[in-house]
Amino acid sequence: MVKVTILSGRPNNEEAFQWFESQQDLDMALRTPEVQATIEDLVTFASGGVTVVTSVVHEELMVMTPVR
Repeated sequence: MVKVTILSGRPNNEEAFQWFESQQDLDMALRTPEVQATIEDLVTFASGGVTVVTSVVHEELMVMTPVR
């Protein structure tokens, strides 16, 4: 899975997340008119700047062992 996180310039603003099944799915989405319009509109609500982070997420099972 690929996770896209959008951080706006103010630390108190919430982050936006979008998940994609693969890097190829993300690449295809970035080419659509809807996503292009969204990217162009970022300056409307993120006038303090914006950082977009993509990361590959590997699912892992974590087992918690109780401490005695």
